[in-house]
Amino acid sequence: MFNYQLTGAVLPERAQISFGHPTAHPFLLSSPKGDITINVCVVLNQVTVWVKSPFEWGIFDLRNEVATIVRHQLAIAGFLLGHAYNLEVTRVTTPDGNIDWVYGIDIPCLTERMKGKLSSEAFTALIVKTSGPKGFILHRCFTDLTLAMQHPVDTAFYCYRAIESLRQHWGALNDVEEKATQWKGFRDFLGISKDSIDPVRIAAEGVRHGELVSITDQKRVELFTRTWDLVEAYLNKVQDPRLEK
Repeated sequence: MFNYQLTGAVLPERAQISFGHPTAHPFLLSSPKGDITINVCVVLNQVTVWVKSPFEWGIFDLRNEVATIVRHQLAIAGFLLGHAYNLEVTRVTTPDGNIDWVYGIDIPCLTERMKGKLSSEAFTALIVKTSGPKGFILHRCFTDLTLAMQHPVDTAFYCYRAIESLRQHWGALNDVEEKATQWKGFRDFLGISKDSIDPVRIAAEGVRHGELVSITDQKRVELFTRTWDLVEAYLNKVQDPRLEK
């Protein structure tokens, strides 16, 4: 039996909440290997979760699974209270001391990819491209990319919706309303085929319809990489709205 302890906090901390709920839970994020026992304890927004598992975990898959379960419980409490809570899981340890890891907020594959790309010029260019009635459509793209990073189990859903926002933006710029024509025009604009988008669409299909779909940290890397490729390519190619005729 493998034992882990994860700690974190419910945000915002000014809206205090306490609850505890032990549960036996299936491994949702990849192929089932047996139930894990999770004991969640929230005291004045401080979160401690004890995990007993018949198999060993990677620390990021473990964080993602625990965060998903605690968020589900917070969603129930939030529904009953009419509150919107968020969760931050910050640390994982094991009783033998072999693991003592403080989680960052970064997604390693994306942090490495985007290293050195934040500059005043790059930031301002995107502010300009997202300005105006048509540019505002791109705001949902960035919001959904953030949600994809924050909510592991729904990564595919948010990645695909971010791509759909790009398609909608292309349609707005070109006065095209019909969906299939938008998709074709968007792909032609980028010089890509359906094969570039389909893996994200297919991964999102079940989640979009309310299914519980398994996802591993490696699968998230694949989805992030493909989505960031498309988003960067589109943003690099679309022109400054001030230059539009």
